[in-house]
Amino acid sequence: MIKTLLLTSCLATLAVGCASPGGDAASKKKKYPTTESVLNVDYVKKNSPTIYQHSIEEVRPAAARALSVVGCKIETQEDFYVEGKRPNKMGFFVGSGGETVKVFLNPSSTNQTQVWADTDLSFVGIVGQKSWNQQVLDEMTRILNKP
Repeated sequence: MIKTLLLTSCLATLAVGCASPGGDAASKKKKYPTTESVLNVDYVKKNSPTIYQHSIEEVRPAAARALSVVGCKIETQEDFYVEGKRPNKMGFFVGSGGETVKVFLNPSSTNQTQVWADTDLSFVGIVGQKSWNQQVLDEMTRILNKP
């Protein structure tokens, strides 16, 4: 009786595990699949964009490179959105790093792209963290204006 109950329990657990969706299915869902979804973000609504006289196809890789230059590991790269995270570092009194830097993209024409950079600070490391918005935008400008 106990063996049957144990076997049934194991089979049920195995069946549930096999039936659940894999991590890949969830990770393929885009955070910002359209320009409308980008324009509805509170940070985007409240802040003026930086405008680049380049197509979104040129601006998107520049955003990823700029995030890498400021020390971010790219975690998400979509048509209208790029996100990176800086590694956590431990200091003497407080940890630093761990910021998530998001770049929102909106093609306003074929040769013009609106860009917003937004740094999320974590509650735990907020004292040792900083905003990377301007550094990312400056690096994008440097990359896009390179001869």
